[in-house]
Amino acid sequence: MRTFPASLVRLFCALALALLAQTLPAAAQQYAVIDLGTLGGASSEASAINSHGDVVGWSATAAGPVHGFIVRAGVMGDLGTMQGGTTSFATGINDLGQVTGYGGLNAFGPQFREIMNSFLWENGSMVPLGGFPFSPTFNTRHPTTAAFGINGLTQIVGTWRTPHAGLFHGYRWQNGVVTDVSGGIDVPLNGAARAINEAGRIVGELGERASLWQDGEIKDLGTLPGHLGSRALGINASAQIVGESLATDGTSRAVLWQTGEITDLGTLPNDVSSRAIGINGPAHVVGASAAADGTSRAFIWRHGNMRDLNTLIPADSGWALTSAAAINDAGEIVGTGILDGQTRAFLLTRCARGHDEPKNHDEPKKEQKEKKNKFCRQ
Repeated sequence: MRTFPASLVRLFCALALALLAQTLPAAAQQYAVIDLGTLGGASSEASAINSHGDVVGWSATAAGPVHGFIVRAGVMGDLGTMQGGTTSFATGINDLGQVTGYGGLNAFGPQFREIMNSFLWENGSMVPLGGFPFSPTFNTRHPTTAAFGINGLTQIVGTWRTPHAGLFHGYRWQNGVVTDVSGGIDVPLNGAARAINEAGRIVGELGERASLWQDGEIKDLGTLPGHLGSRALGINASAQIVGESLATDGTSRAVLWQTGEITDLGTLPNDVSSRAIGINGPAHVVGASAAADGTSRAFIWRHGNMRDLNTLIPADSGWALTSAAAINDAGEIVGTGILDGQTRAFLLTRCARGHDEPKNHDEPKKEQKEKKNKFCRQ
């Protein structure tokens, strides 16, 4: 049998691999990126998405003040403000299309100052949440509250300033009834409720520790070894919880709590800090990873692997995705990025596997698809 010199074999293999690389398609793009637009101002940020793909967040208006928005079928609508208020921020939406958030409220006239208050928006109407224990004064005629999450039972969670020493506590609001979920109104610790699932489990923090509130009991979720504190920011239907563990040097690590254990999700390469913000039913996690200089990149973590979302959209899209805030069970992701030098809300939609988007960019498409910078392509 004829043999060849080893050097010739190596050269042949190298040439074969080079030719093979030229014939194989590039790695498939995983997401199309959609600019959700603004309410007439220069900037916008997205905070939440429901299973129908409705997105909420906030945007600068043409007049300047920031208003909450909802995007349905590709169209952004202004949620407006509460009575006498100038600003609003939409932070959560359920599958009924009910939106919660916070904004300015001043129901007693311009001679009084505007107070930050939680709201429920539905059917075009924004209503402040009542029921908080509160003793008004001449200049402070509303309690100070902010809402961060809502579930399908219209249970809303957030934080409110208690009557005792100006501390903030987590709360749950339902049908006008407010429950303190930080251990009771007299507990001398600051707290907040950040998210709630359909079973009514609430996560947030109490003092410097991430906490889970369930059936009237508070559970300390703990931290990574050697860390000083933690915050829980999201929870799914299976009670898998995400957030951040706070290190002694001021950095943080994205973490996942499940079955009584805490998992360090790591950071993107060369970064020093990370934060997990949202989680869906399949336990796909989204958030932000940051370098030492503060430069932030949006990530997705699934099956033990953290990926930079900027590498999963077209390289020539013009976007720098800085933070991902939420992901639904369909895998649609919303967050905030930089486009043409402006802070903008984005929506990422999964590319259909094995299928390209239409090659003819001039053919009619739905309005939402028209906002895609680049179509999905193999």
